[in-house]
Amino acid sequence: VTNAWQLPLESAAMCLAAFQIGLHNTTLASIVVNVTLCLFAFTTILTWGYCAESAVQYLFNNFNNDKFKKLFKCLFIAVIPCGIFFEVRFLWNLADVFLNAMLLINMYGVCNLFKNIAIEIKE
Repeated sequence: VTNAWQLPLESAAMCLAAFQIGLHNTTLASIVVNVTLCLFAFTTILTWGYCAESAVQYLFNNFNNDKFKKLFKCLFIAVIPCGIFFEVRFLWNLADVFLNAMLLINMYGVCNLFKNIAIEIKE
């Protein structure tokens, strides 16, 4: 509709340009995009943190050691601000790598649970 995808912009800058063109109001567009981007980033970080903690908990047999949990959370939180130091393309590639790693971890879990499901079905 706005052809912002044809501009030489990436990521949030492209989204902001599209809203500025579409709304004909740069102030309103910047408020909408910035608030939405902050909410999206915050909820994404919370979700990824919970999923990562659950995966680590499963892989390390319910890691009930509080020191290990705190270390994992500290490492996760320490990595978050690193995003401001890298290019957008690198961050998207890194996100793809970690999503694929989560896929492998989840497939491992599904394959291990398959045995339990087969036993439950037979009973």
